[in-house]
Amino acid sequence: MNESVNERSSITSDIGEAEIANDDMELEDQRFRFILSYLNIVYGTTPVAFKNAIINNEINRKLIESFFDKTNRNIILIFENSDSLNVLAEFPIHFKSKIICFVKRNENIIEKDIPLKKQIAIAEFTSSSITQLSLFISEIVWPILQQKKSISDWPDIVLRNCQENISELTNLLTVINGILRNQTILSIPHDIDFLTRSDYLRVLSHNKTFDSRKIRLLENLIMTWRNQIQTAINYDRNLPKTKHHPLPNVEIEFWTTRAENLQGIKTQMHSPLIRRLVEVLEISNSNYFSRFRTIFRDVIQALAEAQNIALYLKPLVPILEIIEKVQDIQSISFHFNRLFHTLALAWANSVYYTNIDRFIGFLQQWTNLVITKIRDLLQPNDLFVDTDFDEPIQSINLALETCMLYRKSYQRRKELLPTYFSNDRPTLYWEIPESKIFDGFEHFIDRLKMLKDILSTAQECSIYESIELGGIDAVELQNILQKVIRDFKSAYALFRGLTDDITNEYNAEFPNAYNTFRKIVFTGDERVATILRRFLQPCYSHAKTANIDNIYRASRIIPICI
Repeated sequence: MNESVNERSSITSDIGEAEIANDDMELEDQRFRFILSYLNIVYGTTPVAFKNAIINNEINRKLIESFFDKTNRNIILIFENSDSLNVLAEFPIHFKSKIICFVKRNENIIEKDIPLKKQIAIAEFTSSSITQLSLFISEIVWPILQQKKSISDWPDIVLRNCQENISELTNLLTVINGILRNQTILSIPHDIDFLTRSDYLRVLSHNKTFDSRKIRLLENLIMTWRNQIQTAINYDRNLPKTKHHPLPNVEIEFWTTRAENLQGIKTQMHSPLIRRLVEVLEISNSNYFSRFRTIFRDVIQALAEAQNIALYLKPLVPILEIIEKVQDIQSISFHFNRLFHTLALAWANSVYYTNIDRFIGFLQQWTNLVITKIRDLLQPNDLFVDTDFDEPIQSINLALETCMLYRKSYQRRKELLPTYFSNDRPTLYWEIPESKIFDGFEHFIDRLKMLKDILSTAQECSIYESIELGGIDAVELQNILQKVIRDFKSAYALFRGLTDDITNEYNAEFPNAYNTFRKIVFTGDERVATILRRFLQPCYSHAKTANIDNIYRASRIIPICI
């Protein structure tokens, strides 16, 4: 596999020749090395880029680990976007770049001691791969099979088998093409081309009775469509489990896309070809006519729901865009009242958007947005300065205040909720335990408080460096103080080495480092208190006390008693 990316075919089924490019990738798990080797061939991904985008990215790493270690995860997708690698468990709604699809050959976990190419198959997709293949079959292969001159010497069984397989493949590609575009496209097999003829009723009938084989074909097609449509209607509306912190655009796009898809299904069911098919079922007194009507009614009901919810969520899009573009933390809170006012309007006026569990999920997404925006503006991992602690501490205080205002804005709008309902409609209260909405918020606030405590402690401990001790025991006590300063700097430096987001609740390194830091600080405070006691023990006048006032103010653990 030495061909360039442009020379490679869009779809490939195996990577038998894919080998590890070199042995210095610093990846202990050979399964990750296998993934990297292929990404290196397709995208030119380097070990460093792979480590930053996959290994050090908790969400991406866990997705791939689930693919390796869980039997219910059979596929992962990796694609390049903005010079970074993205990992998904399902096809995205829209994609422009090539997607690498890793598929298990069976439902077992991926073993390390079995050749990986025997356990994993790989396919490469572009947005046009399926469309091009489908057009090739429909516009070239199928017409060839219809030309009598081309197939005159073919045995009937071979011809029939080819036509059936080609028709089945065409239907499959049609469905897959729709899935890739997040649309439900009803498969129309070539076998019902007779419905396009003006004399289709005559073709169906024989001796004033309908051809049972053709009727059965149409009935089977109704069941196929029923399964497709029910899948679209009953699509799992819960957020994909791969998204740890989804933002509100996920919910808004879900209903917008759902409405468009259902509208597309309705349009297809109104097409002349399908109307003729239904007419045939009705005339032939087929039981599947009533089934089609039931399916159509379900589509209309689901479409009404999706359009209604999409309509009332649409005013939230400008608010989402404004918050995403905010350039300072303080400005985020300016939009909280408008946000919860719009949410209350949607809750009170949409006759469909009344599922409390789904609304809780939507509120969680807005909370995630606020957390994400504060985190991006604050850049908490970069706040561990050595001097001028006032500015980062002030930024953290502003972030904490913004979090508090967000929660208060929700609580205030919750109290005003009855004013949004008209007299002829009972008030639907937000009977929601706040822990469900603000659980991630509390974790985020706790991390900010830890960060503030670290910086405040560093600011106080910086006083130690300006202290010079004198007296009989000056050398000994100065050495103790220098030891305290060295230990503190060593513990403080650990935070600069943390690469993962320290405010992420799943990051266990930061709280562990914080606990270690607090122990070292406590030990240092005890040593400083020892210095104070030894200095103050022989002190009988206020003059000497004034001389060591700086040390006295630096002590926070043990009270001074003369």
